Amino acid sequence: IEDIIAISEQTNTLTCFDTNNDPLESQSRIPIGGYCLVSCEDKPEKVPYPEDKRTTCKSNSEWSNGLRCSAKCSPSMVLEKGLLEINGEKDPKSVAVAAECTDFDGLRITNFNYITAGSNCQIGNKETNLCGSDDDGFVYRNSEEFRSLSCTDDGTWQTDLSAVAVTEPVCKAMPCSTLQEANVASSVEVSCTNNDADDALIINGLMNEEVVCKLESCKETHFVQEPSETRCEFGSWSNTLTCSPTSATCTSADQPKIPNGVLDCSGNEMDGGNYLGGSKCRLTCNSGYLSNGAVQCQNARASQGVGVWSQASCIKDERCDKDRLPSIINGRVECKKSANRLQHRATYVDAGTVCKIICSPSYEISDAADTSVTCKAKQWEVAGSCLTQKCDTGNVPTVAFGSVKCPGGIVYREGDTCDVVCDNGYRHKNNNRDVACGDFGSWTAATSQCVRDGNWGKWEEWGDCSKSCGRGKQKRSRTCDNPKPENGGDTCSGDSTEEQDCNTECCPVNAKWENWGSWSICSRGLFTCGNGERNRRRTCRKGVCGGIVSCSGKSVEEKGCFMGRNCCTGDDTCCKGNCGYGEGDCNYHSDCKKNPLTGRGGTCGVSNCAGLGLPGGKFETVHDISIWGSADDCCY
Repeated sequence: IEDIIAISEQTNTLTCFDTNNDPLESQSRIPIGGYCLVSCEDKPEKVPYPEDKRTTCKSNSEWSNGLRCSAKCSPSMVLEKGLLEINGEKDPKSVAVAAECTDFDGLRITNFNYITAGSNCQIGNKETNLCGSDDDGFVYRNSEEFRSLSCTDDGTWQTDLSAVAVTEPVCKAMPCSTLQEANVASSVEVSCTNNDADDALIINGLMNEEVVCKLESCKETHFVQEPSETRCEFGSWSNTLTCSPTSATCTSADQPKIPNGVLDCSGNEMDGGNYLGGSKCRLTCNSGYLSNGAVQCQNARASQGVGVWSQASCIKDERCDKDRLPSIINGRVECKKSANRLQHRATYVDAGTVCKIICSPSYEISDAADTSVTCKAKQWEVAGSCLTQKCDTGNVPTVAFGSVKCPGGIVYREGDTCDVVCDNGYRHKNNNRDVACGDFGSWTAATSQCVRDGNWGKWEEWGDCSKSCGRGKQKRSRTCDNPKPENGGDTCSGDSTEEQDCNTECCPVNAKWENWGSWSICSRGLFTCGNGERNRRRTCRKGVCGGIVSCSGKSVEEKGCFMGRNCCTGDDTCCKGNCGYGEGDCNYHSDCKKNPLTGRGGTCGVSNCAGLGLPGGKFETVHDISIWGSADDCCY
């Protein structure tokens, strides 16, 4: 937004929108494609510029135009009217004036009804000064003085040469009274033509400026007196056309002596030894000289019948050819036009004519006090040239944390550079270590960057240990602030924190029982019946580092259990395939069941129950070998 204010040279009320035409609440920056509108309701007698009140953010991050509240200049006086002057009487007439107008931003104006302050109009044709014509056919022209008109802040028109407001039309028509045979005594034919060699128009008894009338012939008793042509300029004829009597004679002795030239009067009609009135002599000037005027026997006004020779001369030709103006690199030569409204293109200019050097945009003349192209003795003499515009060393770009050093006594132009010196403690971040003078006398934006790299400050004290014993960790940190990085400098390399072991001695741990294990299966030694026992165990984790070394209490815990069935003791029908070790009475091996855990059982013994010792077993036992075979048999 600040850029709009800068290019507009005004602060105004703005409303901005995004690319979807939605209003923007924050108006510090506008997206590309967004636009702003200006309001001038709070500024009486001012209108928005441009007419559509709008400026757009372009893809190069520049605004399309400024936004202003400006005075409006009426086109009526200078663009729609011309001033007809006849015999000192002025009469404004409607004329569509030829003009090229540009607005505050240099853009071409197509609507002449909306011209605001800061606009400029070039009035009339640059070469001919023609503005246009009215409905009657009168032709209007402008003068160089009023060629350029500007619309001012108060809504008036001014020229580049004066601060006085223009109050009347600047394009004028100043016709002359009609010139015909009746207006030239003793004439036979007078012809009048305009610039296009067409017969001149007669408008209400008047002829336009620049009409040329020529006295073609006179009566037999008269001759056409030189000059025989006249031009309508500024409302009057440049010369008087005259038919003089041929009765006036001139003598040979009175013929003028023309320095640097030869006069030849042969071929004229003579009256005795005298030349008849109207006799013309041919003047041939020496090389390098130009003829000026004509030598003719004319009637002396003060004495009728006595003729005198008109005067002519040969002047040294020191003119310069305008078509051979020297070329100027990055510029052009412009010879000042006459202030005369009536312009006639000249091929040559007189010696001493001084023309200006006009430099192209972004260039300036090398020495404003002595820069020109001057016509001297047929040659154009050039003084000065066009150089790129100087850059002001007092207005060099600023470089953060640095300064631009431009040695004195040097003129800086496009491409010239000044060194960027970084402040103490700062360095250049890249190889762009200077600023350059650019076009239009402006320094290019500084791409040099002065930066300060960071450096570590002191380590802080170590923090608390994470453990009081048994190897803990403690940390400490440092900050990249001695100094801290600035303006894009490198940050510190390495870690900002570090840690170390602490309290590495072991912590006292007392002896402690581990959890009890699972209960063992119910067991009765080799036997698989009746009541047995089961146990579980636990392990003592010994104490260390000064703790209680051993655990109090038992490591094994036991309890009774039932084996799942009662034992078979002495009943012949008890086993039948289910008797285990020590049980009976069995009769067959098939009565016995082998214990897969002990590998015992499965075989029926003979009178062996007492020997196997089944607790609580009631068997018949053998007390006397003489009655062997009467005891019970058990599985084993």
